[in-house]
Amino acid sequence: MAEIPEDSPLRPDIRIILEAGIRGKDLVRQILSFASGQEGRRRAIRLGSLVREPLSLLRSTLPAAIEVRTVIPDMDDTVVVDPTQIQQVMMNLYSNAAQAIGGRGGVIEIRMDHKDIDAADAGRITDLKPGRYFRITVRDTGTGMSKKVLDNLFTPFFTTKKQGEGTGLGLSFSRRIIRNHGGTITVASKPGEGSSFQVYLPRAHLEDQGAGR
Repeated sequence: MAEIPEDSPLRPDIRIILEAGIRGKDLVRQILSFASGQEGRRRAIRLGSLVREPLSLLRSTLPAAIEVRTVIPDMDDTVVVDPTQIQQVMMNLYSNAAQAIGGRGGVIEIRMDHKDIDAADAGRITDLKPGRYFRITVRDTGTGMSKKVLDNLFTPFFTTKKQGEGTGLGLSFSRRIIRNHGGTITVASKPGEGSSFQVYLPRAHLEDQGAGR
């Protein structure tokens, strides 16, 4: 970056490419850590920043026909997580939403809010215990999915993409990351009506907010 003039129109794109390369290197480290049973490097951080930052990379790759809308309020959104892992989950969900819409155009909407889960809610949402959570919703106006696809969506190596376009590990890997952080991922979809993914992550307790400092 030091060799690129400050006023160069290429500078923002090069910065995005470099940041993506760093994230890719971190992702390889995370995969190796998972394979060896190690936990990631967790610390207290604002969840909103982890939701927003991958959007710059997403927007740089989207056609003009796809609109991205965000509703991320300013609130106490501290979580104790591995930032690289959570950003990878978000980027995977964003990329899937864009691919579901394709070239015909549509909307990707990202929302974040609080969600208190009681015993009744926990009974309806697999893997989630009663408690206080942040909920991130990634909704798209794409093609939607059949029940058969939904039933297999988080199965390792299951994919609806053409050969060479994906490994089928993205969503399986993402859900494992979120489960390891005490949360879960849910999805709702119907053919022709788009899809909505919801990521639940536990809110940090006061005593947790000094973690990693």
